[in-house]
Amino acid sequence: QGSRGAGGQGRNYQLLVLSAKTASALEQATANLITHLKEYPELNLGDVAYTLNSGRQGFNYRRMLICQDLEDTVKGLSNLEPKQFFTNYTEITERSVVFMFPGQGSQYVNMAREIYETETVFKEQVDYCSEILKPLLGLDLRHIIYPSEEKIDEVSKQLQQTAIAQPAIFVIEYALAKLWQSYGVEPQAAIGHSIGEYVAATLAEVFSLEDALSLVAARGQMMQQLPSGAMLSVPLPADKLKSLLGQELSIAAINQPSQCVVSGSIAAVETLQNQLAAQGIECQPLHTSHAFHSQMMEPILEAFAERVKKVTLNPPKLPYISNLTGTWITVTQATNPDYYAQHLRSTVLFAQGVEKLLATPEQVLLEVGPGHTLTTLVKRHPDKASTQTILTSVRHPQEKQSDSRVLFTTFGQLWLAGVKVDWFGFYSQDEYYRLPLPTYPFERQRYWIDPPQKAAWEQLQTLPTTSQLWTSLTQAGQNQANIRNVELNELTYLENRQWLDRLCTAYINSAFQQLRAFSNAKEKYSLENLLAQHHISPRYQQLLSRWLQILVEQGQLQQHEGLFSGLVPCSQDYIHEHLEQVRARFAASSLVDLDLVQRCGENLAAVVIGEQEPLEIFNELVYQKENNGSYTESPLISYYNSILRSSLEQVVKSLPSSVQLRVLEIGAGTGVSTQALLPVLTPKQTNYTFTDIGSGFLTQAEQKFSDYPFVEYRLLDIDKSPIEQGFEKYSFDVIIASNVLHATRNIDQTLHHVRSLLAPGGFLLVWEITQPKIDFDISWGLLLKPLDDKRRNPGQPFIIKKQWFEALRTQDFVQVAAFPETEAFEHQIIMAQASASAAFSAKSGQKDTDSNSEMALQTKPDNFQPEKISALHSRPDLPNYYVAPRDEIEQKIADIWQELLGIKQVGIHDNFFQLGGDSLIAVQVLSRLRNTFSIKLTVASLFESPTIAEIAVKLEKEPKLDTSLGGIEREEIAF
Repeated sequence: QGSRGAGGQGRNYQLLVLSAKTASALEQATANLITHLKEYPELNLGDVAYTLNSGRQGFNYRRMLICQDLEDTVKGLSNLEPKQFFTNYTEITERSVVFMFPGQGSQYVNMAREIYETETVFKEQVDYCSEILKPLLGLDLRHIIYPSEEKIDEVSKQLQQTAIAQPAIFVIEYALAKLWQSYGVEPQAAIGHSIGEYVAATLAEVFSLEDALSLVAARGQMMQQLPSGAMLSVPLPADKLKSLLGQELSIAAINQPSQCVVSGSIAAVETLQNQLAAQGIECQPLHTSHAFHSQMMEPILEAFAERVKKVTLNPPKLPYISNLTGTWITVTQATNPDYYAQHLRSTVLFAQGVEKLLATPEQVLLEVGPGHTLTTLVKRHPDKASTQTILTSVRHPQEKQSDSRVLFTTFGQLWLAGVKVDWFGFYSQDEYYRLPLPTYPFERQRYWIDPPQKAAWEQLQTLPTTSQLWTSLTQAGQNQANIRNVELNELTYLENRQWLDRLCTAYINSAFQQLRAFSNAKEKYSLENLLAQHHISPRYQQLLSRWLQILVEQGQLQQHEGLFSGLVPCSQDYIHEHLEQVRARFAASSLVDLDLVQRCGENLAAVVIGEQEPLEIFNELVYQKENNGSYTESPLISYYNSILRSSLEQVVKSLPSSVQLRVLEIGAGTGVSTQALLPVLTPKQTNYTFTDIGSGFLTQAEQKFSDYPFVEYRLLDIDKSPIEQGFEKYSFDVIIASNVLHATRNIDQTLHHVRSLLAPGGFLLVWEITQPKIDFDISWGLLLKPLDDKRRNPGQPFIIKKQWFEALRTQDFVQVAAFPETEAFEHQIIMAQASASAAFSAKSGQKDTDSNSEMALQTKPDNFQPEKISALHSRPDLPNYYVAPRDEIEQKIADIWQELLGIKQVGIHDNFFQLGGDSLIAVQVLSRLRNTFSIKLTVASLFESPTIAEIAVKLEKEPKLDTSLGGIEREEIAF
């Protein structure tokens, strides 16, 4: 039908969505829409949005835009405006949603006011609930929540009163839930925090809406009549907090495993706060009038239980988490009046409940209420997977943006994530018309296979089977492993390693002495005691556990029933003697980086308490050498690289020239293995994807390997799902990982991610250490993430060859092998082949993305031209808007970030770590800042202030460095 013209579009903001089967088709669809809107500026934007959203099927590649008018739309689509524009790849799985309802303290005046004024369903629910509450509260709740301008200060105080706050929170959250349901967003489960659980129970039809409102009003009024109390947020786990409470205090809530809320009398709370402050533990008082969830609630328990008995309680029709138990509510609990009395007295086990929900990371968690309180708590939970999607419904009170914009952005993000929505429900309150808009941009690729010519048929006949390729791969690896440099003598290496192990153990011993651990020879210490007493940084706690085990194994520490005692001190003379001996023994071979071992060993105590950042040591002694050409490859590295190179070269030689080989290197870093492999690959026959977790490595590699145009550079964190990072399933024929997989949190999960990228019948080449190494434990071990799998002990990242084989077979690898046969040198090249139903076959340049069919080596098109990747990548999708630098200082900082992160555009409020920064790049950034501004900042300062705006403020406050100092004294660290 015809459009009504550009005016009268309905809502103030419109949500436009586009989707396609491929990334290129999505870009073409965007371009087509821009062209069409420019040609027809009289179109009604609401009709355009309605036509795009409700009349078309959703495909995997998705894009959304929030806009106000046609001019805004064209600008946003053309410029890919970050604050309006979101793009995502999603599997079509119809992801489930969990509603999260916050509790008291989240309310504020004018919460969701614009939604009340523009969304009919929300307004109807708020009006209906407010009318029911009028006689119960003696006032119209709408006058408190949405006051006139002159009464804001007055009603703000009223809204803090428990008797009004609890009904207000309930009404807003219930109305939001019904609005989401009208949009087709149906929860599969729910969780509420304190009063928020009543909203979950009402959605589950445990109460009727009318009964729920009467109970919430009564609950708030009874609490209001109790004596005043106080609440305090404490950054300690519950088990360590209980012994400090006494009889007047209770743990009101466990919001995170290491963060609780204490509740009780004002005097008792103040005493606890002072006691903890004396121990250096900073606590945060909460702005509440009463001591909720404490013994101060007990006078009303019996009366409230009697009040609950007056309403009908039904078995829940929607599963939700109980605050009382931290797990799923049962019928018995939901229908027992005493449960609701205990609910207002007992601890809110929110963290435990969140843990249950996080066990299913594919579901989306949606906060349905004012602000971001629960979203923040969930994001900080240690069990949160990186793939978990957590969204909010309403802006934070300090955010100055449109309520509708926030709501529609979240709705669009739900659709982007694969959640099923009801577009007709979304548009039900207004009348819209369908318009003739550009149709799907079919890419017109040929899929009909021409009859094979004789030459092509003969070529097809010469393709080897996957079995033949596996045999040639492993045979080449075995042959090369038998060729060993004279410097790699097993007996000599084993003897020298014993000296090295004794030296490294002595450094660990010395570190405990520097920490003044085990100062009382008669006392026994648990690991927890040692971590707490010596303020060990959380990132090193697993490693410290490993060090204790090394001392026990070496006979320098006693262990009994989990308690440690009797450290046999090691002298500095002993360390110097062994250091000289080790240097002499390894002098000729360069098999061990003794400069690194010494520097790390001497700084272990400073590292584990956060006074020394280990990356500064690695940057100076390792990364600078590898990137400036002064790095000398050791015989050990040359030997194992030669095995990788010979094996890959044999695969290339076995394939006809028509076949395109797709190679992925994971965690390629400074390219130590890359530089050995690229020379044996045929440029016109290879697509090589160089990946790492940090943008800085990609930028440096692009310069280092500029002579190899067939290399593509991409970010990849193999700890996370590659598919959600934009990689296609089963899209590589060979995957290489050199000394990287052990550094991931969970070996099995990592191999699952690797397998998802490997074509059926494809090959995995892994270079790994397969034995414990004490020199690793005091050097590279300082850079490890905490481990989280059952195959490994805390702080010990390596698994033996047998365990690798077991883990690989579990992930559907059907062939495994390892070279060399000896394990004297601790390293192994492990090869594995993914299962395949048939042999590789040449295909006419067409990528098969069907997960059920064989992903084959591809023949290259005649006009194949490897794409040159730009040195600077686009700014990633971030939760904040882009804001350009406002002055010279911010611009200089932005220039440094853009260069080192490899990103075209960095805003002053962009989080360094969300941009892809890591600790290694942080060291480089700080070095450049020191050189540019003559101001010394630490790595910790970047963690504390991760945006350009915050760093600029710090730069203005920090004292200038003495620029007369030499480079070493200034600790200048730069690539």
